[in-house]
Amino acid sequence: MPGQTDVVRSKQILVSRWGKHAIRQKFNLEVNVWMIKSDNNPPRSTQIYFREGCHEHRMMKYHYGNHLVRLVTNSRTNGFINGRPLEKVAIQIQTCGSAPGDGPHRPEYVYRVFHNGHPHGGTKARGFGVPGREIDPLFFQILLQKHLKWTCRELSPFTSVTNELGKAVRICAFYYARRMKGIRIPKIKTSGPGWKHWDMKVWCVGDLVERLGLTPHEYFSNEWLIENEIPEQAVVQCTSWEHIIRMAHMEGARAEYLLAKKLYERIKERLARIGKQKRIREMELERIIHGERTRKRARGFSSMSNKRN
Repeated sequence: MPGQTDVVRSKQILVSRWGKHAIRQKFNLEVNVWMIKSDNNPPRSTQIYFREGCHEHRMMKYHYGNHLVRLVTNSRTNGFINGRPLEKVAIQIQTCGSAPGDGPHRPEYVYRVFHNGHPHGGTKARGFGVPGREIDPLFFQILLQKHLKWTCRELSPFTSVTNELGKAVRICAFYYARRMKGIRIPKIKTSGPGWKHWDMKVWCVGDLVERLGLTPHEYFSNEWLIENEIPEQAVVQCTSWEHIIRMAHMEGARAEYLLAKKLYERIKERLARIGKQKRIREMELERIIHGERTRKRARGFSSMSNKRN
């Protein structure tokens, strides 16, 4: 159990809740506030549309006055087709607390996966310090949904971690299959020196998905998010992918290491098969090119012979 000095209190924060997906505006004329895509608000690329004088507008100014930097009012020159409707002006979400019953559960230790392609050595979010990627209550849900979507390549202010080593091992295998270098699993203590808890909030993904009315997914279980960065002092241990595979061959290896070995052997076999197919294709291409060169030479010799005759 963490000591008294390691206790982290949960914090309550108000954010807006939006529709999960963009919908047609013309079929939902009763909606007064929308989140729309826009090139007029770089670098965030989204903008808020208000119907003039609506109650929601006044409530949002009351809760988030400093965050309403750009507004769009209803007119013929700045209309839109699709957008996310505002569902709730303000709902309460909670950061993770380490004391029992104090907000969503905050694990004492979590795991992440680093590789050499990660910016900032993997301890900072990809969107750390990038304008337009800052977290604020109006855009919190949008940034969260984009982060949880693996195919979205926009820079995120969040960093994903898990308290399940087996899940971290599967992510290692995912990176290994993509030929990433320097794959390793750091073990991170979620309290103690280096933590600035207001700037480095810890969120439970399952709790956020439920509160924001998003679609739950099995993969979200045992996943937490850390805002902005992980303090380097919090990394208490770091284990390389190669070391995990070596440990898996030892007698009495833990189940997570045996899983790593199984995934490693499958992926290695697959990569070898792909490499063999690639070499075959390269050889076929070389034969085609070589054959074309031979035919060109033959045509050249033939034309020279005709000229001489």
